[in-house]
Amino acid sequence: MATMLHQKLALQIAISAQLSRGIHNDCPPIHILGGVGTGKTKYLEWLSQYYVSNFIGLSASQIIPEFISGIPYADLAEGVARLLPADLLLDAINADAGDAIVLLDEMADAPPMVQSAFHRLLTHGEAGSTKLAKRTAFVAASNPPEISTTGGATSQAVTTRCCTVVWQDDPQDFALNVSQYGATGWSQDSAPI
Repeated sequence: MATMLHQKLALQIAISAQLSRGIHNDCPPIHILGGVGTGKTKYLEWLSQYYVSNFIGLSASQIIPEFISGIPYADLAEGVARLLPADLLLDAINADAGDAIVLLDEMADAPPMVQSAFHRLLTHGEAGSTKLAKRTAFVAASNPPEISTTGGATSQAVTTRCCTVVWQDDPQDFALNVSQYGATGWSQDSAPI
């Protein structure tokens, strides 16, 4: 049980660092590696209630690279070509939208081109030609290759540039928490530090 507490605290510290210093100031993005149905996404959704005004979950295995890297368009006012990412992502990175946690889920199942597009987003805070709002925390999540849907792995470029938290929650413990505390699986009394 102490191991799970340490994993949760590590995740909270990493997210706090990203939100306070910003991805542009050498705070590494986070990569959670863990089993299916162990509460990785639910825990991030729960944390977002305490840290940010927006939580955006993206399934890496179900999008095309242009969703992140952008589609070319002509900015006639400035006389240049730009890359425009998807509206959902623009909502997260808009400086007026406040702060956000963006989860890039199922990273190991994403094709290499999608992982490459996510890499730029994770490490440089850019989506297409758009710079991210400073208070955006990025978390990539994946299952180990032996249990991922496609048998794929998260690219070396992503894993070596992230703060990796190995998530080893006990599914029975998570199920018990869900039955006691509802859909999030965590009580309001155990708010993050």
